[in-house]
Amino acid sequence: MSEYVLPPSGPGGGAGYSTCCHPMDFTVLCVVNGRAEVRGHFSYDSRDPYTVRAFFARGEDDFVEWVFGRELLADGLLRAAGHGDIRIRPSSDDHALIVIELTSPFGTAVLAAPRQALDEFLACAAEIVPLGEEHRLLDWDSELERLLAGER
Repeated sequence: MSEYVLPPSGPGGGAGYSTCCHPMDFTVLCVVNGRAEVRGHFSYDSRDPYTVRAFFARGEDDFVEWVFGRELLADGLLRAAGHGDIRIRPSSDDHALIVIELTSPFGTAVLAAPRQALDEFLACAAEIVPLGEEHRLLDWDSELERLLAGER
């Protein structure tokens, strides 16, 4: 597994940010057609400290991106977690796998990911921002201004 961490840096030597990316292979669990392998990766960016991003290959250079809470991913490694569009849980068949269910208006994908790879990714993210310390990175005044201005 290749993993990289970009050290804090910023223009003019100002406050920077860090990111990590962890590539991994996922198994799509299909009731009708069996299983298929999909490449993808998880990424974490301290500029958005509460979230993780999951990218799943749709083609050679085309990825589908899902954004969800880092805490949801961490909880899903221990027990069933999530409601609605994203659900994560340990596999009942293989303790080395984590099942990720993603639901959109276009359908549902059920993927299996290696627990060890997800553990390593979360450890990398925790080195950047320890779980529970995310609030320290947010500029609450700027966030409030963005919300009041109608920005996302």
